[in-house]
Amino acid sequence: MIITGVWYYKNGTIRVSGKTIPGLHADLGDRGVIKKFSNKSRQRLALFVSETTVKFQSMLTLTYPLKYKPTGQQAKSDLAYMLRYIERKFPLVGYLWFMEFTKKGQVHFHILLDVYPGILERHQAAMNWSFRIARVQDDLEPIYYVHSRDDAFSKIRKPDGAIRYALKYSLKVDCKIVPERFHGIGRFWGFNKKVKDYIPKPDFVAINESDLRAVLKSQENPVANFDNIPSVIFNRQIVSRETINR
Repeated sequence: MIITGVWYYKNGTIRVSGKTIPGLHADLGDRGVIKKFSNKSRQRLALFVSETTVKFQSMLTLTYPLKYKPTGQQAKSDLAYMLRYIERKFPLVGYLWFMEFTKKGQVHFHILLDVYPGILERHQAAMNWSFRIARVQDDLEPIYYVHSRDDAFSKIRKPDGAIRYALKYSLKVDCKIVPERFHGIGRFWGFNKKVKDYIPKPDFVAINESDLRAVLKSQENPVANFDNIPSVIFNRQIVSRETINR
């Protein structure tokens, strides 16, 4: 890509703009099916969570028993059910969700919310999830128990806690390895309209690659020394020496 400018966001994220060199990405494969957590998608997730002014206060984690092997379509249907429940319970809520896989190939979801429910609401969420996914009566209680614990619907205590967690997730690769049996995977993350609407409009600055590298170097940003400048560059105070470039 030939860099022609950058978009500067309020919290310091930079999105690089430019022209693609013809023929550089000729072999794109099947663009209609999401088969992996792409670099572009990882960057976009990190940008959204870094720049939205929505203040996430809690994180809900949704898991399955090890003996359950849901397909991608079933897992996403279960997630959609819980998101509808959250929207009904908290009409003004802003949320962002993302999907991970354990080393044993089991899927689970994390949902960041800009509300922290009371004890009753947290237990109701655990009950809704357990009734949604339990296949037999005997599984209801253990599923409910796991999701009624404080760490299943945890409070985000640090102001930048949600940002750091989501960026760490974006940088992890092993949790994005999709099991062969997991068909119909769809997107790895998503958000509701409030999260996107609360991203302040960035400012555009025309700049070429050499000048951009000089600016980044003056800021001691390590990406100035990369062979390839990533399409999204993050505030050094947020990501330290980490960046999403591979």
